[in-house]
Amino acid sequence: MTTVTLVRTMVIALLSGCIFGSTPRPTTLKEQDYPGELRSSETLPDGWSYRQRVRARYGEDEGSFSAVVETDSGRLRMLGFTPFGTRGFLLEQVGKQVEFTSYVDRDMPFPPRFALLDLHRAFFLGSAEPPLQQGERVFTQDAEEVRERFKNGRLVSRHYRRLDGKPSGSIDIEYRGGMLGTTPPEVVVLRNGWFGYTLMVTTLRQN
Repeated sequence: MTTVTLVRTMVIALLSGCIFGSTPRPTTLKEQDYPGELRSSETLPDGWSYRQRVRARYGEDEGSFSAVVETDSGRLRMLGFTPFGTRGFLLEQVGKQVEFTSYVDRDMPFPPRFALLDLHRAFFLGSAEPPLQQGERVFTQDAEEVRERFKNGRLVSRHYRRLDGKPSGSIDIEYRGGMLGTTPPEVVVLRNGWFGYTLMVTTLRQN
């Protein structure tokens, strides 16, 4: 089975509620299929707590789930909920170690680190430099070219491209209304050109 087929299986499984359903996890999908580095949770901004809704799309397949994402005392947590509003899973990162707890009889349909990589890319993996008032900034980070665009002092887009071209294409993130620091705007759209899926993250509430 090709990587593209595996990713398509992963996304469709997620959209159809595989975390809470009966579709088997594709066991051949491995950590190295999605390159990238997590930032240590101890370096993340503390007290980051948001209720969010994630809508995922791959081709004509689409679905959504809600989650609470928070940082506290050097830990990053993502608590996902079932369609019934009960706890579905808990992802915890301490340092660079990732732990996964399922509250239903089903694993995630892909390595848990994948979900955290998308979260880090959208909110935590930018430049440590202050935001520009206007214009574009390009830098290299973890064997990737990162391109950030700013308008009125806010980040409006971020793009990741592997320097070795493996995978080819880019990950493109749009911050609707602009992001200041790590405080998310109401809507963030992540288009993963490496694997062909789109995530729309809507922040419903800041706790």
